[in-house]
Amino acid sequence: MSKYEFIDSQKAEPANLNSVVRMCRWLAVLTSGFYHWATRAQSATPARRQALTARIRHYFEESEGTYGYRRIRADLAAEQTECSPELVRQIMRYQGLVPVNHARSASPPRLTLRQPRACPTSSSGTSPPTAPG
Repeated sequence: MSKYEFIDSQKAEPANLNSVVRMCRWLAVLTSGFYHWATRAQSATPARRQALTARIRHYFEESEGTYGYRRIRADLAAEQTECSPELVRQIMRYQGLVPVNHARSASPPRLTLRQPRACPTSSSGTSPPTAPG
């Protein structure tokens, strides 16, 4: 989160009694810089990510929460939307979209402790027997 984003989030808080000018001074940024940031148009990258997030959420909900990033990436490729699998994975992680895996059982596997196997010894009891050579 940038300093400007932080100021903007605090400005909207009803419990915050500090002015934008005071917060800019505390964070060592120009007030004019904050207002310029707040009024500028959204750049291409965040706009693309926002549109991609909406498509990813659509496919995730359409699959009833079972599709992972690979299947969603395949659906996006089928509709001619170019993106990397890692980008889909990042967006899903950021949005908290975790696929349900029905293949696994509900209970974890039981762990059992095995007794160590006895090592065979020679008749003298000092070392294991060796093959005749």
